[in-house]
Amino acid sequence: LMKMKIFSFVDVDYFLYYFDFVLKAQSEKEGKGTAIKNIPPFAVFKEFPFPLPPLAEQQRIVAKIEEAFAEIDAIEKNKELLKTHIKQTRQKILDLAIHGKLVPQNKSDEPASVLLERITRDNPHYEKLIDIPFEIPDSWEWVKLGDVCSFFGGGTPDKSNPKYWNGSINWASVKDIKGIELTDTVDKITEAGFEESASSYAEKEDLILVTRINPGMCIQTKIKTAINQDLKVVKVPSQINKVYVMVFCNYAQKWFLEKSSGTTVKGIKIDAVLQMPFPLPPLAEQKRIVDRIEEIFKSLDEISLHLA
Repeated sequence: LMKMKIFSFVDVDYFLYYFDFVLKAQSEKEGKGTAIKNIPPFAVFKEFPFPLPPLAEQQRIVAKIEEAFAEIDAIEKNKELLKTHIKQTRQKILDLAIHGKLVPQNKSDEPASVLLERITRDNPHYEKLIDIPFEIPDSWEWVKLGDVCSFFGGGTPDKSNPKYWNGSINWASVKDIKGIELTDTVDKITEAGFEESASSYAEKEDLILVTRINPGMCIQTKIKTAINQDLKVVKVPSQINKVYVMVFCNYAQKWFLEKSSGTTVKGIKIDAVLQMPFPLPPLAEQKRIVDRIEEIFKSLDEISLHLA
């Protein structure tokens, strides 16, 4: 520690600001030590130049500095507020999309009922969904998610067996599920590891749904990858837009959590996923919805980038 006396013709705040912005940097430059820098001896320290305006001007400088700091604090608070608004806006856009209110309906679109008939004609277990969560446009249909999509589980090779790991096969787990696309995995397994784990492959462009830890999070993979037991490969028929299904799952994360069990780690059973009500628009409208969401989210991403 170093004891310093500040003369009456020096404003204390002016000196402290100067010390913080100038003297501290100079002290570190002149100081000795590697891991921890020491302020140089007093004999050197007292020789540092110190600009001394009149006392009244010192006080005006301090007032300006504090005014600038207050503006900076306000900007930072507004940034955080804007980030919150952007997050809420994204969720609102998804909400409008799933309720059929994001894009206008087109009377020339083939109704979802015709689309649904083609998808389910070979499914003897298909039953029309009666208990609907909310109203949707007349051209849409309510259906169980399991009636229009197929789900395949994953597995984990024995971690104690080195023959199963560090191979050439991508192997995805929850830690890899970030953003909206999967382009690589942290872990790789061997062919023997894949066979031993009874895992499933997600082909390029397939959807991957998280059913444990972050249930409901859904992304599209851009690589072929095996998956672990906390994930499900989602196979979407050609009559349905894959990205629309992904949009719906990410919108419905609150529902996934409500249907999940567990105290420390939440997880949802596949039976609950299969029974999940799914609002199905006409195929053409699905694409319009996806295109509009991507357009809006791109703008929000650009705003967020400037807030970083």
